[in-house]
Amino acid sequence: MPNTEKFTYPSIQKILVHPELSATQKIEKLKLQLEDERAVQRAASESNMIEEEGQGSRMRELEIALDALDAEVTSCQDTKAATL
Repeated sequence: MPNTEKFTYPSIQKILVHPELSATQKIEKLKLQLEDERAVQRAASESNMIEEEGQGSRMRELEIALDALDAEVTSCQDTKAATL
């Protein structure tokens, strides 16, 4: 299990230390959160109405947590077509 002290977001910590979740279930939950964060970041980049501050750090923590669980993380640049 990864050292959860380095994670500042409680939702990430709760998933990592949840005793009833398998590693696969933890990975699934973290990936869902990562997808949500990417969507928020995309929306923030398209609108000046949404605060972007802190979004990158949460995404980074999710990526670190997934890496600690040996999960395959695909970059959004690897899966999305370019838009103009």
